[in-house]
Amino acid sequence: MGPAGDLLVAVFASTGFWSLMTMLVQRKSENRTAERKALLALLHERVYKLCNQYISQGYVTTDQYDNLKYLTDAYEKLGGNGTGRRLKQEVDTLPIKTEEDERYEEREN
Repeated sequence: MGPAGDLLVAVFASTGFWSLMTMLVQRKSENRTAERKALLALLHERVYKLCNQYISQGYVTTDQYDNLKYLTDAYEKLGGNGTGRRLKQEVDTLPIKTEEDERYEEREN
C-alpha cells in the first residue's frame, strides 16, 4: 500500500473521524425529529380546525370527509394523540352530503 492508502487507513481508523461521523448522523436525526414535530403540529392544528368546523355545520360533504381522512391517517401514523381520533370519530357520525346536495340547499335558502 502506498502513502495514499496509508493515509486512508489512518483516517478511517481514527476515533476523530468516527466521532465526526457520529455527530453528523445525530445532527441529521435531530433535524428529522424537529421536522416530524413541526409536521405533527401542523396536522394537529388542521385536523382540529376541520373537525370542529364540520361538527359546527352539522354535516360533512364527501370531499371534506375524504380530505379529513387523508389528514387524520397521516396524523395518526406520525403519532398524533387520541383527541384527534376522538374528534374524527365524532365527524364519522355526521350526515354525509354530496356537493350537489349542498348546492341544492343553498339555492333553496
